[in-house]
Amino acid sequence: MSGGESNWLDDEFPEWLAAYDESLETGSMPPPLEIAGAPEELQPRLQRELAWCRFVRQVWPRDSPLSSLLPLGSTLSPPEKPVPGHVVSQLGRYSVRRELGRGAFGIVFLGYDPQLRREVALKVPRPEVLFTYELRERFRNEAQTAASLDHPNIVPVYDAGDDGATCYIASAYCPGVTLEAWFKRRGQPLPPRVAAQLVALLALAVDHAHRRGVLHRDLKPSNVLLVADAGVLPTESQTKVEVLGVIPRITDFGLAKFWGSAIRSGSPIYASAILGTPNYMAPEQGGGESTQIGPATDVYALGAILYELLTGQPPFQADSPLETLWRTRADDVVPPARLRPGLPRDLETICLKCLEKEPGRRYPTAASLNEDLNRFLSRGAIQARRPGVRAWIKSWARRRPRTALAILLGLVILATIAGCLLVLAWCGR
Repeated sequence: MSGGESNWLDDEFPEWLAAYDESLETGSMPPPLEIAGAPEELQPRLQRELAWCRFVRQVWPRDSPLSSLLPLGSTLSPPEKPVPGHVVSQLGRYSVRRELGRGAFGIVFLGYDPQLRREVALKVPRPEVLFTYELRERFRNEAQTAASLDHPNIVPVYDAGDDGATCYIASAYCPGVTLEAWFKRRGQPLPPRVAAQLVALLALAVDHAHRRGVLHRDLKPSNVLLVADAGVLPTESQTKVEVLGVIPRITDFGLAKFWGSAIRSGSPIYASAILGTPNYMAPEQGGGESTQIGPATDVYALGAILYELLTGQPPFQADSPLETLWRTRADDVVPPARLRPGLPRDLETICLKCLEKEPGRRYPTAASLNEDLNRFLSRGAIQARRPGVRAWIKSWARRRPRTALAILLGLVILATIAGCLLVLAWCGR
């Protein structure tokens, strides 16, 4: 097959698949591919993918409110419900028991592994993921990335595979609630020391990922599970929030990438795309500056989580994602103590250091953030320092170069006029 013909078929495939998925959505059975006129070269590939579309459409119609209202990367967990009897109840060696939750990217089922006799969480992609190469690769990348990590505060991936046209990720089943859902139900900020301990544990897990060359790039409360310490998971004090009696575990590595020496051949990097959730994205991430994205990008997200736990709101929020991204890059963050008077100054300093606009001014690693939070918790002297006036002016000028240039020119003009007046006054004596 020539290169031109291959490119033409690659362009045709999503159109045919989408057309057949539209038919499935209405409840009708599409005509056979050969009758519909599908190119003969595409028919085997379409047959495989249509099997998957039929499976997911039975449990997730496109006209579901979730499909139209949730942005990519968001999550919403409805009450657990059983899988209808007419739906496929087997994925590989795993039996599918009931639905646990769904988001804009995939559905999560409770499954059972008869070989190892344990429950697992089975994540399967929604049909739209099959329509583009990038989304399909992102799903596969999530399994590859998460499987390389082994930390008590990260949800482990056990297995990934295909069952016919259906792909899935099998990970540990962690009965619990997301930090986002729990925090919303709570309805008020956390005590400062509890917030500090929780983020310190997340920082340890993030550092574990960074040491293995993995950037998460989508850290946010909905991607943190709070699991009750019931003996199934490690119970060491350094892995759980003592006051709450829960173990925070980071999940959803769908936007993760390998960086530095750990970059793998063929791993999707998505360098030209702006990926993540605007309320928790660092300025360099929101601006698509891929060369500046590194460990400090995840440190920013941890700081945004800490800010929200302390104040009840993220550092920046607006009516639209684009406006939020613009504010993240252009506006100064409101110090947490202004929103919640009485916050410990050291903890506020730590939070603001994480949220610095320039990556080089943040904590260089998640481990250094963890260490400073632990110094705060032990009432020691923290390493972070608030920026001085000179550093603040320099940072402000970089963000608003035109305004800074106008002010500088104005000052030069005023200084010139003042100098001329002084010379004239001196000469008139």
